[in-house]
Amino acid sequence: MLGGTAVNMFSVLSAYGLSSPENYLTEALVYVLTMMLRRTPRATLEILNRLAPSLPKHPFSAPADIAIRTQLETPAGRPDICITQGTDTLVYVEIKHDSPLEPGQLEAYLGELDRSGRPNHALVFLSRSKGDSSITTLAESQFTHACWYNLHDWLLLSTRSEPVCSFLVDELLAYLQEKAMDLPHVDWEYQDGVPALLHLTGMMEAAYKEVLPKGQIRRSGGWFARGFYVDNAYFFGIRYAEPMLIVFENNFGTSPSAKATLDIRGTHFLALNHGEQFEALIAFVKESLTSVPKGTVTTAPPDAAA
Repeated sequence: MLGGTAVNMFSVLSAYGLSSPENYLTEALVYVLTMMLRRTPRATLEILNRLAPSLPKHPFSAPADIAIRTQLETPAGRPDICITQGTDTLVYVEIKHDSPLEPGQLEAYLGELDRSGRPNHALVFLSRSKGDSSITTLAESQFTHACWYNLHDWLLLSTRSEPVCSFLVDELLAYLQEKAMDLPHVDWEYQDGVPALLHLTGMMEAAYKEVLPKGQIRRSGGWFARGFYVDNAYFFGIRYAEPMLIVFENNFGTSPSAKATLDIRGTHFLALNHGEQFEALIAFVKESLTSVPKGTVTTAPPDAAA
């Protein structure tokens, strides 16, 4: 933790990378797979065989004979990842981050694989979504198209008993979500969660007006927070980064000099009935107006906060 925020190893190191984001993502993936191959070989074999299920002769089975390299020079170009096993198995993996697939790119790599002399070979395309391969003329049977969300699931389900690999996998998964290469699942709770947020902020507005019937209140909602600017001096609301905290801050922007918080979990707020919740919010507003002095008000809305 740094400054109260979780720091992701791959995110921090990416700031010092000299290569493109796509190349950095490739190197990060290969680093994790290589470390897993050494420490959790059986789990790594499962991932590699899911990544390249179309190997015609036999799947990956000998960890000591497997090598995973990046940016191998070939007459057809430089596939992002080259995976070999012994002298007969060769897999090219082409990775896309935010750039599109080039016309003829997969076709050229498949031709190079066919000419490689390795009888057990396969081509893999790894991208964000299934639509990314629409430009290729190859038939679906000629290559495997895997998506980052598939790889996320394979890594998540891999053996996690080895602490080093478990840490690295967790860091990589967090980095993939940060880069929108994988996105969290939206559960059925969504249909109740959004109305609940609207109900809560509606109750907060009513509570403030109960305390100060003539107070000025202006609604605010955006990417980072939902709540109210009150009396041109405070922000009263919820920041999505910490949705279980109701805040009363003396700055519209990112650096309040003072604030009060109501912890929804710590006060068992959700266990109260609607009348008790309303009274709890009224008490919080009254206490906040007493304990939080007016500070220097900026024009930047809470949406500017990360």
